[in-house]
Amino acid sequence: MKPSRRSGLFVLFFVIHLASHAQQSGTAPWPGSGVMIAGQLWDSFLPPNAGPWYGEKGAPLVSTFMRIGNFDRAWSTPTHMWPGGWPYGMFWSKGMSLTEFNPDTAWNPLAIAGAPNPARHPQAGPSYAFGSYAPGLLGASDPERNFTRETRWVDTTRRSHALYEAGWPTNIGIDVTVRIHQFTLNWNNFNDFILVEIVLMNTGVLDMNADGVADSIQTGRPGRNRIRALALMANGEMFCSYYLTRGGSRSSRLGSARGCGYVGDPDRTGSPWDMMVAFPGESVEGLRDMGLYDWPDRYYADVWSSWAWIAAKSGAGPSQNVHSLPDKLTIYGTQGIGSGSERGWYASAGQGKNLRIGDGGILRNPGRIHTVSIGTWYKDGGRSMDSLLLDLSPDPNFFSAGTPGDPTSFVPSPSPRRPGGDRKLMQVRDVNPYEPSWMKGFTGVNNFDGDLYSGIGPFSLEPGESMTMAWAEGGGFRFAGATNAIAAARWAFDNGFSVPESPPVPQVRVENTLENAMRVRWDSRAESAPGFQGYKI
Repeated sequence: MKPSRRSGLFVLFFVIHLASHAQQSGTAPWPGSGVMIAGQLWDSFLPPNAGPWYGEKGAPLVSTFMRIGNFDRAWSTPTHMWPGGWPYGMFWSKGMSLTEFNPDTAWNPLAIAGAPNPARHPQAGPSYAFGSYAPGLLGASDPERNFTRETRWVDTTRRSHALYEAGWPTNIGIDVTVRIHQFTLNWNNFNDFILVEIVLMNTGVLDMNADGVADSIQTGRPGRNRIRALALMANGEMFCSYYLTRGGSRSSRLGSARGCGYVGDPDRTGSPWDMMVAFPGESVEGLRDMGLYDWPDRYYADVWSSWAWIAAKSGAGPSQNVHSLPDKLTIYGTQGIGSGSERGWYASAGQGKNLRIGDGGILRNPGRIHTVSIGTWYKDGGRSMDSLLLDLSPDPNFFSAGTPGDPTSFVPSPSPRRPGGDRKLMQVRDVNPYEPSWMKGFTGVNNFDGDLYSGIGPFSLEPGESMTMAWAEGGGFRFAGATNAIAAARWAFDNGFSVPESPPVPQVRVENTLENAMRVRWDSRAESAPGFQGYKI
């Protein structure tokens, strides 16, 4: 249990990891990935320049923006596990996709320099593409643009803030920088979240086929390509729950309904939570046996997972200053997410089901993913959960005109109302979470038949322009734990990552004895800190 919140008082929490290099990300078998195990929430992040993950092995382009967990189907790195070290996990995998729409049909042609263009998806056509990576890409040989940096302690003495960094170029001309933060303070949910900063900078130079040569066709302006409608989506495939065995293999412990959904109820400030959640539901509808794991043993844990988009800012800068940057507006003049009572209005959320947004492995369709990433702006951009029922006309709540299927042509009304082409406003409850404070939004059940997802955009970027997005994932006990984790992440971002510090971490030594016992010894350096309260082991 977390200690109660008392000003100036801290409880010190420390764990003896399985190896002294537990915060190192470059250990086999996935060197270059970001393994975050400093807090109670464990997870791992694979940028495309440290990949590819198993679903894109052998593909000419790595189109997954970032794979989150389950890189090799063996769970050799953590996959959204809370509490830390618990052998169960909520997701089969999570990930992100960066997609762009451009109405210029010469932007993503069938062939470049007489050879097939691997960025051109056969169903998506010339207007959609992933922001993809390949080793031969223009800029990939520049260590200032293409790098991974080991997960490390920001302060090696206090060991309270872990940081992973990576950067890579993309074929659509976007240079990416990612900074992933985690905190160890075992107080007020500060160690229950992982926060991801994503900086996108438009170089203005296309290399769609990743051959290392700048494309000559750029709307007549070589080297000056403008990003027209950029979107970023996070998605997760529920397992609920997988189990890691002592022998190093995995097992399925299914039985509970794999519940998920979107929470639109107000938080303590009155702003909507605007967050995605995943949770163990009932085994049989109406039985009210929620929260059980490891069937048939029926362990009760009731562990919930969550994620949310935190911010979309114009420009880039040191992490501690990002929160003070001006908001990056969508191409329709709104905030990327929305704030106050409008938090979440301009982002999109839903569940895949018959939308078929995955299309399987390397054949994922960037057109479908872009559509649901900005689905709230369409008349039906995912509300129906059926690709045959999508209506890509502009949502009449917000727009007065526009060409269906071309989001860059949509014209906002003089007095726009909240857009609603996604599922956030649908009061559909396919599974009952029995949480009285969660009444707004939707719930669903996932049986490997459609990821839970949320996206933001569309954004434009001029050559040389940057923007920064922030996304957080959390974990905790029941609904309150999942929401509190996201609240703590928002607080940390809004306060420039100035998270309260715990006392200095003791030096710990494990000794064998002649009495067939082990002794754990630590020094007293923590006890000199103001507000020291005690040890939790």
